[in-house]
Amino acid sequence: MKEGNEETLSEWINVKDHFLKHYDSIYERIGLTFDDRLFDSSYSEEIEETYNRLLQKNLLVIEEDGKVKINVAFNGTENIFINREINSIVYKLNRAVCGASHRKKKYNFDTVYYVAPTSEANFFSTVFSLIKELEHDLYNSLHHVKLKNITSFDKKLKNVHAEDIIEQAKTYTKDMLKRDLYLQDDEISEEMAEILSLSSLIINDMTHKRSFDYKFDWKQILNLGERSGAGLQFCHAGLKGLQKDSDFYYKVEIDTSPLLEKEAQHLIKHLSRFDEIVYQSYQTLEPHIILEYLFSFEVYC
Repeated sequence: MKEGNEETLSEWINVKDHFLKHYDSIYERIGLTFDDRLFDSSYSEEIEETYNRLLQKNLLVIEEDGKVKINVAFNGTENIFINREINSIVYKLNRAVCGASHRKKKYNFDTVYYVAPTSEANFFSTVFSLIKELEHDLYNSLHHVKLKNITSFDKKLKNVHAEDIIEQAKTYTKDMLKRDLYLQDDEISEEMAEILSLSSLIINDMTHKRSFDYKFDWKQILNLGERSGAGLQFCHAGLKGLQKDSDFYYKVEIDTSPLLEKEAQHLIKHLSRFDEIVYQSYQTLEPHIILEYLFSFEVYC
């Protein structure tokens, strides 16, 4: 394929398109879209050029005994990889270094966040150090957002696909609605079950600090009580119902002086903190801050 074999290239494009179509359908279900996609082939020539630059600057050394040495140090240690790791490590590092440079040229970004497990910290430290040696200005724009893994993950779910987990969540949600709200099958639409199950999965994940492990527990995730995705959905539905049934015209600029009750004053002050909360979440890259803020409104629903 690298040599330009048309038949091999055509097969690869077909396989790639098939997988993209499949994964796009999953991303669409959870509300994710992509502005652009970059594959290794998007900058294959640049990868070779970057590799040569690393060798020329002695940042990457392949020693006689077959070991690969990365001539950047952090945490007081050197990066030395054994022979069997040469191809994967060198290629992975080279691709990451080249990818950052390529994206800078294409998008002229201010900041790049690499959202990856904490276990990848050494890898990204190495990448950033190499970039610092090659392109110092770019170095200050790169950040590794560390994520912890989910602990105590159900053994039955470890090897299943994302769509299978979503479908299982939908099934559990339907059972929960019938059990706790006494709804009949014909009262539970597929859309309702989809929204509640996805909200529950996403909200449960976002309520935890990204640097902390947490236990994947269906009972905790799928419940109709407070501090849950379903609870937030019901709260939102209730507020929208009040808005729909009211003749009052809602607008941003509003005179709140007639609202003299203590509870009303407290709610107004709490609502006014929204911008502050969003900014705090942005500064720390912690979505749980917004979730804690939203959960605090459940008392009013």
